Amino acid sequence: MKKSRIVILVALLGSFPVSGCLFDKDSPFFVEPTIGLRAVNMVQSPSVGQLAAWFCPDYFGLACAPFLGAAPDESAMRFYFEIQLDAGNNGDVPIPLLDMLLGLNLFEGEEQAALGNACISFCGESDVNCTGAPQPGACEENALDDPLGTGANVIGDLIHIAQGGEIAGIEDNLTIRTIPARDKIIAKFVFGLDPNSMLDILTTAGKKAAQNALAGKSYGFDIPYSVNGNVGAKVPIVGRIALPYGPLSDVWNLAD
Repeated sequence: MKKSRIVILVALLGSFPVSGCLFDKDSPFFVEPTIGLRAVNMVQSPSVGQLAAWFCPDYFGLACAPFLGAAPDESAMRFYFEIQLDAGNNGDVPIPLLDMLLGLNLFEGEEQAALGNACISFCGESDVNCTGAPQPGACEENALDDPLGTGANVIGDLIHIAQGGEIAGIEDNLTIRTIPARDKIIAKFVFGLDPNSMLDILTTAGKKAAQNALAGKSYGFDIPYSVNGNVGAKVPIVGRIALPYGPLSDVWNLAD
């Protein structure tokens, strides 16, 4: 009698397709991981003094050096920021984060407004040839041309995922992060901003800073930004799902 009941139960369970109502995203048994945008921090940038010294000769020529010193080398004009995501998993199986779509809007609503975006596929520990280039199926659930919906000028090479050797302490920046079962992590990712594009974007602010510096007035560089995107997570049976984060809007205040 007991054996018959077991056979019937197995037969009933087997009648549901793997992607059917017991396991898909609409099922009451499905536990979706969570993603929240915790912080976006500038972790390396030129100082305001370096920026003023960089832009000053373009507008005021030889008058700059006695007050601001020589213009810095181009290698010093690099910008890196870190995104921190709160990632949670209430399920019983670890969840790897496979890919990430990032949209960054700078100076929204202003003349120098610009938008950058990037799609990154993270690397397994054994994938020595992985560069972060998007793999088939990554980031497909969001448009890459304007993920923030702003209509701003899109700069194709504005953002890239930082790799080892660019900045200290990011040796595992391309590695797949995994959320343990019934746990949460803070997933951190460091991105670089193309220096030539950034210097073009900062031209208006740079001229004003140089003017104020030569006049003996205080000056600074404020960079308003907005960030959002999604992360691709691999959920058992269901497969890859896109978890949106943001938007978050704030200002980077560059300092000496």
